[in-house]
Order: sequence, then C-alpha cells, then structure tokens
Amino acid sequence: MSASKRGVTMNTTKDKWGKIPSTKKWTLAVLVLASLVIAYYNPFVGLLFFAGLSAISIFERQQEIKRQGQLDVQMEELALGLDAITREAVLHMPIPLLAFDEKEKIIWNNPCFEEVISDGNKDLKPYARDLLGISISKFQEEKEQIYEANGRTFDVVAFEPKENASSGRKIGILAFLESTETEILKNELSNKKAYIACIQIDNHQELFEDLPSEVKSILKAEIDTELNGWAKEKESFILQYDPNRYIFVFYHEYLEKIESEKFDVLDRIREIQKGNKIPPTISIGLGISEQDTTLIRQYEMSKTALDIALARGGDQAVVNKQGKVSYYGGKTQAVEKRTKVKARVKAHGIKELIEQSDKVLVMGHRNPDVDSLGAAIGMRRCASIYDKTSYVVLENKNPSIDILYQMLLKEEKDYFITEDEAKKIIGENTLLIVVDVNRPSIVESPEILKMCEKVVVIDHHVRSEEYIEKGILTYIESYASSTSEMVSEIIEYLDEKVPLSTIEATALLAGIYMDTKSFSIKTGVRTFEAASFLKRKGADTALVKEILRDDREVLMEKSKAVENAEIFNENIAIATVEYKGKKGKLIVAQTADELLNIQNIDASFVIAKFQKEVFISGRSFGEINVQRILEEMGGGGHMTMAGAQLEEVSVAEAKEQLLETIKRYLKEGA
Repeated sequence: MSASKRGVTMNTTKDKWGKIPSTKKWTLAVLVLASLVIAYYNPFVGLLFFAGLSAISIFERQQEIKRQGQLDVQMEELALGLDAITREAVLHMPIPLLAFDEKEKIIWNNPCFEEVISDGNKDLKPYARDLLGISISKFQEEKEQIYEANGRTFDVVAFEPKENASSGRKIGILAFLESTETEILKNELSNKKAYIACIQIDNHQELFEDLPSEVKSILKAEIDTELNGWAKEKESFILQYDPNRYIFVFYHEYLEKIESEKFDVLDRIREIQKGNKIPPTISIGLGISEQDTTLIRQYEMSKTALDIALARGGDQAVVNKQGKVSYYGGKTQAVEKRTKVKARVKAHGIKELIEQSDKVLVMGHRNPDVDSLGAAIGMRRCASIYDKTSYVVLENKNPSIDILYQMLLKEEKDYFITEDEAKKIIGENTLLIVVDVNRPSIVESPEILKMCEKVVVIDHHVRSEEYIEKGILTYIESYASSTSEMVSEIIEYLDEKVPLSTIEATALLAGIYMDTKSFSIKTGVRTFEAASFLKRKGADTALVKEILRDDREVLMEKSKAVENAEIFNENIAIATVEYKGKKGKLIVAQTADELLNIQNIDASFVIAKFQKEVFISGRSFGEINVQRILEEMGGGGHMTMAGAQLEEVSVAEAKEQLLETIKRYLKEGA
C-alpha cells in the first residue's frame, strides 16, 4: 500500500521549488532592493553584491530541498512500517476473516479462519456459498447473522464489497465474532423459562355420578396420581385448585418433548378404569407469548386455549404459540352433559338481549342446510314473542332447503329478507343471532356481522382457530347433536308456551333428523328430549320425511359416486362427484352419508368442484376423527361430520392433499 493512501502527502518537484516561506520572500526582496541601490552608486560593487546574494540564496534553497527529501523518506518509511504492522495484525488477529469479490468468490482468508471455521483445512472451496453452505447475500440482508461451525457459534458481520482503487475489483469482508458462550447462556435461560398450562377434567359430574364413595375416592386418586406422575417426568408440578381443575407449571426445555409425545397424558387418563362407567378425559390449554412473558399473561392465554379445547369437545390439548394454534388428541366424542343448567342460563341471557333490542336479525352459514334454517326459524320465533321486528337473513337458497323454504313461505311471507334489505334496517340497537356457525368467514353475510354491535352465537360445531370474537353471548356445545336441538332447549326455557307453528316445530325436528342421520349418530338423552318437546309442539314426522326426501336426479348421482368410490386403508371410502348442477353440494354431503352404509367402512370422504372451489365432505362413526383431518385442510366440523373448501386446486390435487392428510393422521395414531 502506498504512503499516499496512508494519509501521507508526498511533494512533487514542482511543489519543492514553488513553495518558499513568506518571511524569506520579504528578506530576499529587501536584499535585492539594496543591491539595486548600491549598483546605482557603484555598478561594480552592486553587481558583486547581487552575485553573492544569488549564490547564498541558491545554496540555502538546495539545503532546504535536501532536508525536505530526507523528511519525505522518513515519512515513507513510517507509512511502510505501519502497513506492515497492519498486515501482521490482520494475519494474526484471533477473529476469522474472509475476503470475497462481487461473485462471492473467496480471494483471501486469514489463518484463524482456516483453523476455526474450516477446521484446519487449507484446501478451501473457491466460492463462499459452497464453503459456508449459505449465500453471502443472506448475511448482507440483515448485516449480522448466526453461523455455527465445529460446535461453535459466531455472529457474522458482513461488510459490503467496496471497489479497490488499484485493482478495480469489489472486495467485501466477513468477520466471524464468536458468541458460543453467549448462546449457551441464552439457551440455558430460555430453557428455564416457565410456562403455565390449564387442565380440566371434562366429564367430572358424569364421571363420578352414581359411583359408590369408595370408588369415587379410588378413581380420583388414580387421576391425580397419573397427572402428578406425568408432571414429575418433566421435572414440573401440578397444582389442583378446584375439584376438576389444575395448573401445570413446567420449563421451556420440556415443551418440545411434551409436543412430540402429543400430550400422551390424555391417553393415560382415558385408560383409567376403576369401576367407572365412562372413561375419564381431560382437556389442556397452553398459551405462549414471546412479547408478554409475564405469568399472568401466560395464564390468560392458557385459559383461553382451554376454553377452545372444551368448546371442541374436550379430550384434547390446544397449544397457542403467538397466534399459531395446534391441536392434540380429540380421540373420543364429547360426553353429553346431562344437566341443563347451562342451557337455562344461556336462554335467560338471550331473552334479556332480545328484550333490550329494537330489532332482531337471525342468520346461519352460507349454503344453509336444514339444521341451519330450522335453528334460524326457531330463534326468529323467540324474538317475535317479545314483539320485536325479526327476520331471517337469507341471500340465496339451495336445493337442500328448497322444500322447507317453500313450506315456510306458504305459512308466512315475512320470514326472510335479503342481505341488502337487512343492511337498510340495521341500527345501533339491532341484535344479530348467528346459528349453526362460529366462523366469521362462512356466515351468510360477513358484512352484516361487521355492522352489528350486538351478536349472539349459537352453534354445535367444534370451535376453530377462526371464530366470531365479537359475540356478547356465545353458546357453543360440541356434544349437542345439532343446533336445532340447542334452539329447542332455548325455546323450552324461554317459555313453555312459545307458540311454535307446526311447520316451525317440524323445521327444528328436521334439523335434528338430518344431523343425527335419523337418530343413528351423535344422539343422546337430550336429543330425544328435544325431539319429544318438538313433537308436543306439533312437529310432523311425515313432513320431516318430505323435507329430507331426495329426487330422482340426486339418487342417480349418489349411486354413480358410490359405485366409483375407492377404498383406502381398507376402512376409508373416497369418492368424487362429477355432477356440476345446483344440487351438487347436496349430492356430495349425502354421498358421504351413503358410503358409511358399506360394511367395514369407518369413514368416508367425497370430493367435487363447483365453479372455482373444491368441496370435501367427510363422515365417520367416530373411530376416525374427520374433523381433525379436514381441519388441517382449512375446514372444520365434528368428529363424525366435517367439511372443507379449497380454492385454486383441481379435484385430483384436492384428492392428493386429502390422502396425504389422512396418511399423516393415521401415522400419528390419532
């Protein structure tokens, strides 16, 4: 490196002769003037004086040039010395350094780089991306990144390539600053971060009901022993604060293990048999926040996660990491709650909200089925008995509800209004009741949902990650057979004398019939009690049969799909529907039901494409959780009945995705 580049200025020959100190200039001028005066009086003496003066001046200037030359040599030697010191320091610096050009080709590295990063290997690969396994641009994007080599950790600082003045090449530098001890300390601190999970026995009342005292004690002790044993394996502890509620505190270092084991404590508890008539199940909620790590915030998030697990039917763990929700378990169907206290409390709350409102709007989900429409009609009747202006919002009917829709119009033409008509009458005190759906994206009108400040949600579907958060009253019971069953109980507790018409009572009963497949699946004591109540209100089973009856076209298309169905894993039927007409979605759902009638089939899936969306309908008897499978594909529903909608995919692609999801489900042994 030249001295000029080190900040030392070298004078040129022109500079040497052209720069004379100003004091000497004045002295020379005075002497020249004196010689001129002397020459005026005596030319010979003046000439001698001027010649001597010139000789002295030349000699003095030569001496000055000589001294400046010596100074320049000294400065050059100093610059060269500094350059050598710098080179020596860089070569022996205890920090790995790597120089590269604009093509990321390695052009130089110091010995420390060879020793630390390449483990003493001098035969380095020519390009940095091949040697480091990552493009240098990745380092440059964030200026500093973590790099690991030979069990050590480094913070890599990238200096952007700068053009070299002598060669014209752009040269950049990577500096590897070791942070191994810091990372070890950070990991140790992270592993000791405490998390709080909430645990609840799902079916506590039903589990211990009618058991002898000694059996109750043994069963409770066995559950506690299993929970405490599980916690001890994780060097953690469980604290019971209520007969059926616990707090589980553990370290971060065990989180991955707990998740990899898929919360196997769920299986341990379920397998307990100490004279109990039904298997005990628990639900677990775990919330994790990286922004707010206070224990209070962790507990609040875990409590919310537990609520989701319970709303999904229990017997599962829900983990919420920064808004990303994961589900584990869910192998058993929700146990029907024999007590109706909750239904009574919710009915009273709904009554108060109706009485405090000016108008009431009721809506279900897009492409409503008989359960959705029946429940909507029932809640509309509840509002009308309190003299409130009330309507069911229905934008587009479909073949699955055609018969019921026409029956309702014959009785009363003011049941329904469109989305645009509803928007015109919405005010600050309008109450919106959403039935048979808890996901805002698939309600009949998302716009109306946004416009209404007072919202009630009544649904029997498992609560998903996406749910209606603005509900001032939410009533979700995944154990219920149908939303029509839930609404029937609400009507019963509002007023036994609610004047249901025959067609309204029949619509509710038809909803129960449809979702239970004529009382064959997901049917409990309360299901029959609701049906009995509706029968007393005048429900007509012959009309139910008429409402649910298929036409010839639907039967033929179902037969084709069943005939061409494929059997996967010996117990799962998968069929596709080619039909593109208006009744396609109805055919998809009913074909899924029909496939379950085949011997040895535990679950069925039917796929069809309508316009730009592919629809998948899943059914099972409970051994296979179709809700878990289709939820992974963006859908939802129940353990025995679920659906999903996919966009921008073909039927073949959707089928491939479904098969891969089923394989993962079966591999996990869920």
